[in-house]
Amino acid sequence: MKKRWRLLGKTALALVLAAGMVLTPMAQSTEVEAASLNSLQQKQQELQQKQKENEEKIASLKQDTAKQQEYVNTLKEQIQNVQEQIDGLNNQINLLDESIHAKQQEMDEKEKSVNDTVEQLRERLKALYLAGEASTLEIVLNSESVMDMAQKLELVNMVVDHDTALIDSLRGEAEEIAAQKKEIEDQRAQVADAKTEIEQKSQELGSLQQEAQKALEELQGQEADAEAEQKRLQQEEAAAADAIDAWYREYQKQQEQNNNSGGSGSGSGGGSSGGGDRVGTGSLIWPTPGMTRISQPYKGRAHTGIDISNGNSYGRQIVAADSGTVIYAGTNNTGTGMWTYGIYVMIDHGNGMSTLYAHCSSVSVSPGQTVTKGQEIARVGNTGNSFGAHLHFEVRVNGSLTNPMNYFQ
Repeated sequence: MKKRWRLLGKTALALVLAAGMVLTPMAQSTEVEAASLNSLQQKQQELQQKQKENEEKIASLKQDTAKQQEYVNTLKEQIQNVQEQIDGLNNQINLLDESIHAKQQEMDEKEKSVNDTVEQLRERLKALYLAGEASTLEIVLNSESVMDMAQKLELVNMVVDHDTALIDSLRGEAEEIAAQKKEIEDQRAQVADAKTEIEQKSQELGSLQQEAQKALEELQGQEADAEAEQKRLQQEEAAAADAIDAWYREYQKQQEQNNNSGGSGSGSGGGSSGGGDRVGTGSLIWPTPGMTRISQPYKGRAHTGIDISNGNSYGRQIVAADSGTVIYAGTNNTGTGMWTYGIYVMIDHGNGMSTLYAHCSSVSVSPGQTVTKGQEIARVGNTGNSFGAHLHFEVRVNGSLTNPMNYFQ
């Protein structure tokens, strides 16, 4: 692109040289020269417009990226919360597993006690069975009295009843422990089901996060591409501005050569003075008599001149800030508002200085015309890239932009 601008700059300079050698009348020469300058300015404006559109794209992408990042962060928080729930349910399951294990141990102990008691009772009953009636007869014969016999028989029955009651009690406790164990197992099953459901939700959130992260990275990539494009456009616009500066330098060089060779002069007349109010005591007079409010200051290539306006600017008089020769006046037959400057006037003041008056509503001079300081050259308007009636005023010295305020006192 820079190479293309060098070629464009060279073409513009070639046009300037050709105009100086072939076209003798000043009006024809300045028209060709201004046409080449307009071509450079048009390219610069196109790049500026692309930058503006790209800036809006970058701003939109930044908003989308910020929203997407917020969405990704929200999903991360949700996943973290779900994982904490899963961790809590895992802890519950572990505690329930411990309780189930403890209940199982209790059941095993109770069942062992029941089995031991049953075994003891079985052994006693077996012994009584084997003893048979002889044992009962022995009890009767060995009893000292009927009362003694009854007590002994009752004692035997009590032992049997006690063992039976003990077995029943142990079995009841075992059944109760089994019921408690089942209740814990049911609770564990519920917790496990809840964990499964939450794990499924976690997987869904994880999938959403992956998709959101991918979309975020795509937006970030688009933003990076747009910023790289903006940097490229800025570089190209700077190259376009350099080409315009080169045009001015070459123009000044040609004018000096014409003056030195005795050809058609530039009509610098810098020392002459004309009518109109004067602001300060510098080498330039204020270009808008009675309208001195600066709505936008000079900012180098960010804003190449000063904007002058007030509440009732449209149609106000614009005068030549110094004597000189009109380089260009009009819009290059493109209609108002096509290029940045709209309708504008350029004046060469000699000694390397030139001024530009942009966004005019009309002009009252023509290319090649000699003007005097303070002479009316145009009227304030709102043409070109303008958002309200005002005068955009530029000063160049040896082809380079400079702050116009340096030349007012």
